[in-house]
Amino acid sequence: MPSPPIPIIFLKSPSEPLETDSYTRLFSTSSSPTSPALNPQTTSYTSTYTYSPIHIPVLTHTFDTAPLLPLLSSNPHLLPYDGLIFTSQRAVSAFSLALSSFPSQDQPLNWMIPIYAVGPATTKATKAVCARYLPACEAKVLGEEAGTGEALARIILEDYNRRHCGREVNEGGRQEQGQGRERKPLLFLTGETHRDIIPRMLSAPTLSPEQRIEVREMVVYSTSALPSFEASFAAALRGTEHAGAVRWVVVFSATGGEAMLRALGWLDEGRSGWKGDAARKTFVASIGPTTRDWLREEFGFEVDVCARKPSAEGVKEGVEAFMRERGEVGQGSGEGNGGNG
Repeated sequence: MPSPPIPIIFLKSPSEPLETDSYTRLFSTSSSPTSPALNPQTTSYTSTYTYSPIHIPVLTHTFDTAPLLPLLSSNPHLLPYDGLIFTSQRAVSAFSLALSSFPSQDQPLNWMIPIYAVGPATTKATKAVCARYLPACEAKVLGEEAGTGEALARIILEDYNRRHCGREVNEGGRQEQGQGRERKPLLFLTGETHRDIIPRMLSAPTLSPEQRIEVREMVVYSTSALPSFEASFAAALRGTEHAGAVRWVVVFSATGGEAMLRALGWLDEGRSGWKGDAARKTFVASIGPTTRDWLREEFGFEVDVCARKPSAEGVKEGVEAFMRERGEVGQGSGEGNGGNG
């Protein structure tokens, strides 16, 4: 008799329309040795997994585009920054909103600066904004292969210093010496709560003064938990309590992680730390190391899986590696961390 589908609760709003959501599409297809989500040459299976995906929106975002308006009115040849940094799609959305509402936005801006965006999803969103408003920047978006802020910082260091210290090909096809060009700061568009890993790495004391890059931060959105989240999540937990031997929760943000622990009853009184539950049937996957590290540092909570790549495929690979390592799904203490990135 086949096992019932494994409930997997994604703590995020699905993409619209639902059939385009990558998590819904991938986790609505059973995994087998020939699953396109995983490499059959490097992965062996002892069973076939099927899932019942559920989306629970966690966060609401408030955009503040006012700080961007002076920048958008600047002379494109006299921009005070030598590039933009995006580490979230919310920051890209705020930037797009500012561009769309700018009073004189009747034609694309003639900006020609590089843009650094972390990971495939943020890069895709950034390129879409550039195609509409900043066409000269679309080919200058870097960072698609960067799965973390640390990886993006390394890309920025290499690209920025190459442009300022190496040889550049100008629009006329001639080579120009980059050294001597004004080293303008980069603008990091971000939310109220974010890690400072990129600014710290770009100005690290281990770098020579010629290599250090100034980063100025601009807060363009704030994030808070939806008041309805805990009730919606509790209803999803009740509805999946007897659905099988195991279920998964996938968390996509620090705010969502705290709300999840609270809704599961895994925080002790006073929010001081994870109470622990050796007999639990609910396991947690993180979309990446930023959320994983925050849960560890704030609450002493270790996720069971951290996706190697911040994508539906990365989550699925980590979840299934964890379950195969456990042997029989639903047995054992669940304290392993297969799939950690």
